[in-house]
Amino acid sequence: MLDNKRQRLAVMLGLALAGSAWSCGQKNGNAPKKTEGPTMASEAMTPGARRPATKMPGPYPPKWIAEARTKHRMSTCFRLVYKKGCTVLRKGRVTLQITLAEDGTVKMVETLGNTVRVDPKLVLSCFKTGVAKWRFTPPKGVLPSFTMQFELRDKC
Repeated sequence: MLDNKRQRLAVMLGLALAGSAWSCGQKNGNAPKKTEGPTMASEAMTPGARRPATKMPGPYPPKWIAEARTKHRMSTCFRLVYKKGCTVLRKGRVTLQITLAEDGTVKMVETLGNTVRVDPKLVLSCFKTGVAKWRFTPPKGVLPSFTMQFELRDKC
């Protein structure tokens, strides 16, 4: 149904443009020149014809994210859960949007959410600077941007 609407719109646009070009030529006393190939949108598009679709890259694979998490596990900020032993806890979830460069290094880290209540700026800063040093599988043929969540939980 959408293709029919597009075809009708293309035909109307083609007729409008062809009509205005023809009338402009007549006002000047010139006859419109014949061009080679299709002159109207309806001639250029055959019914049912579709434009070739451009292939969109897929999402960054979760497997590659999991590999990077495992590789950099000790360099993340989970040690910040405990402040003064188990008397004060930093619990919550930090959500980041990661954008990679072509070589797999982190190009940009944006904050999407932070539910940590005790020292939220400290925890967020730790994750943002820590993840910025990580190295991921280069994003060849996939989108170079994805979301990561880190959850701080009580282990006392």
